Amino acid sequence: MQHSDPRTTTHDAEDRRRLSDRREWPTRALRLPFTPRCRSGFRRQGTELNQFVDQMRPRVFLWGITIVVFCVIDAVLTLIHIERGGEELVPTMKWALDASHEAFVWIKLTLTGVGVAYLAVHQNFFVGKFCIRFVFFVYFFLMVYHAFIVVTRV
Repeated sequence: MQHSDPRTTTHDAEDRRRLSDRREWPTRALRLPFTPRCRSGFRRQGTELNQFVDQMRPRVFLWGITIVVFCVIDAVLTLIHIERGGEELVPTMKWALDASHEAFVWIKLTLTGVGVAYLAVHQNFFVGKFCIRFVFFVYFFLMVYHAFIVVTRV
């Protein structure tokens, strides 16, 4: 068996690196979701379950943005519904409406935004995968319900 000089082997290994050493730059505490050098996937197939990544998948990003847009539409249509004599059924939102319309909108958007952010961060966990889809479909059917109310109460 032939042994090689360790100095040559180390030098050859460094030459074969495709990327520079990742330890050259300090790790930043906060990163934007789509910045370079953010981990968006995993090296080995099957290891992505219950693991965090630095970047959210585009699909998760779109689902989250759609949920927030649905929330804004829901808030506007709820205020219109209230002005026409309707009633808010969710006790927390009813309390916010009693305070003011601005408080209602801010509390609704804040709770939805924080919830969507939590689910997006947990995109590779069961709770994130299941719940972001569940919330999307709940808001979708809520939009259908609002459309029904608007059409029938003209």
